[in-house]
Amino acid sequence: MAITKKVCQYCNKTTDLTSEIDLGASGKLLVFACSHSYIEETLTAKAAQQSESTSLLERQESLLSQLEKAVPEYCETHQRNCIKIVESHTGKHLFSYQRDGIIRAVRANGKFIFADEMGLGKTVQGLVTIFLNMNEMLPAIFICKSIAKTNWLWETMDWLKVPAQVIYSSSETPWDMFKVHILSYDMVNRLDKMFKFSDLVIDIYKCNKCNREVEDKNGKLTEEEKQTCGNRTTITHQASNLKCECGEFHLHSDIKTTICDGKMILKPLTSSGLFGGIGNSLKDENKNAWRKIIDRCKTIIPDESHLIKNPEAQRTKAVKTLCSMVPHVMPMSGTLIKNNATEYFTSLNIVKPEKFWRYNNFCYNHVRYEFVKTAIGWSQKFTGLKDPEGFKELTKDFMIRRTTDEVLPDLPKLFKQQKYVELDEKFREIYDESEKDFAKWFDSASSLEIRTNLLAQLALLRHQTSLAKVDFTIDLALEFIMSTPRKLAIFTHHIDTRELLAERMIQFFRETSPDNPDMVTILTKGEGVQEEIEKFKTGDSRIIILSTLSHGESINLQFMSDSLLHERQWNPANEDQAISGRFRRIGQEAEHISCMIPIALGTIDEYFVQLVDGIKRSVVQEIDTGIAGDYNSSFVAELAEKIAAKGREKWKL
Repeated sequence: MAITKKVCQYCNKTTDLTSEIDLGASGKLLVFACSHSYIEETLTAKAAQQSESTSLLERQESLLSQLEKAVPEYCETHQRNCIKIVESHTGKHLFSYQRDGIIRAVRANGKFIFADEMGLGKTVQGLVTIFLNMNEMLPAIFICKSIAKTNWLWETMDWLKVPAQVIYSSSETPWDMFKVHILSYDMVNRLDKMFKFSDLVIDIYKCNKCNREVEDKNGKLTEEEKQTCGNRTTITHQASNLKCECGEFHLHSDIKTTICDGKMILKPLTSSGLFGGIGNSLKDENKNAWRKIIDRCKTIIPDESHLIKNPEAQRTKAVKTLCSMVPHVMPMSGTLIKNNATEYFTSLNIVKPEKFWRYNNFCYNHVRYEFVKTAIGWSQKFTGLKDPEGFKELTKDFMIRRTTDEVLPDLPKLFKQQKYVELDEKFREIYDESEKDFAKWFDSASSLEIRTNLLAQLALLRHQTSLAKVDFTIDLALEFIMSTPRKLAIFTHHIDTRELLAERMIQFFRETSPDNPDMVTILTKGEGVQEEIEKFKTGDSRIIILSTLSHGESINLQFMSDSLLHERQWNPANEDQAISGRFRRIGQEAEHISCMIPIALGTIDEYFVQLVDGIKRSVVQEIDTGIAGDYNSSFVAELAEKIAAKGREKWKL
């Protein structure tokens, strides 16, 4: 059998064609010795695809029209009213409010922000928006947290009914046979550092005769300029007492203009490879592959877009650059902002740069700048929106925000149960000494020290309290397990606390239940989180231990309804994401959702109860209610003052 050689479109190498499989109307699958493979379409396949695209567009236009007119019908499968016009591969249907969000996103031409509360199906709304206009919105890139990539893969195949490629490493080559690529925010940052997204849109043409180079950014050069050099060169000829080309001795000058007739050749992406080759390294191949993926990309969905709230962060800049290259962008987040209204800017700038084009301008026009009480006195800070009602009206055409109580009032409510415990004598002495040390530091530290180290000092007290409560938390968990057949999720903040809890509970179950020792699951932070959750859901394990921050987003736990929050958070929004947002979601069937919160008496825990539960700091609530929030007091400042005052009293004793 003769060996056929062919140019691979990925690495541009002429290599052996090891296999050629006829796929009929779809074309041929080519497999090369360089390890690349792709489908080469025939003219018949392209014509069939074009015809299919035309009919698909007609079907999608008809589907959108039907969706707008659809009336909710009772669904026997889901035991509720559904919009049945659109159905996923597994038979899922839309809620009425999801239909409304999808239609608004389509009318906004796919430049839209989904800011619904956690658990209302923002992922589904974004995917169905693409499904209704696949010709115009695919291929697409989905950017999310690492632990959410598997979930996005499942949802993509379910609602778009197309396969997707999950990118796990920056050295991994993206294949253009997939119409959807899923990658993490950290991956976007690494890729931007490797080969700068802004450079991927620049072609450099070099003349083979005069070596002139011309940059073609975003395809602005004409076809003639890409093929022929046409460079004009003017030469001035002068002669003095020497015999010149004309054959005479005299003074004269002659101006000649020449036009280069050389051919313009597209320059390789890099002049040399990663290891000194001629542009054939793995890095060059990946850059070439990513260039093709980004060039053809039409839609980007940044999930959990509050992760790019800081306009100056490298991650934010990389995502913004990538989003600027595509016509459709749909950021999603249930907590678009956590601290102040300036965090709105990045998502708004990505979707509507013509309206929200500069950070300082946005802050001046829409965000209050007022005096706030801090640990070092009163200082001016950005807080909430100047006009929440007016801002909601301004953004209504390209942003939607609904709460769970508003659209799904029948979902079970969250009930917090505070469980109090006295510290034993050993931990009490250690903690009291720490409070005294804090008071001494707080009274003697400079304003700069307080500004930079206050949270760290308070974190030490919170950490000590966390370790002191481990035995009490284990008692609460065991009491729950022995009194009910349900599963329990325990949220912790510190790694050593999580490991100590797991170690002691695993040891307990090994001693008391040798036939079923795997009663405790510790959720990791890697790529396989969704698989671990699925295994916990179907397995015999009864307790799952999670990180409040790492696992407080992008995972679904609606198959269970009970949790235990071992440690409180400085930001109430982070707590709500975990103990409410993971459970109070579509598909939750329990009558109520409960969260036990162990409180160590006489410690920093008590102040959390007094302050966190009494302060409404979420700027998102300003949009929900249209009422400006009160930012005159700082939670951390009040917490520090209370603990310092208590420490001073102990010094007096």
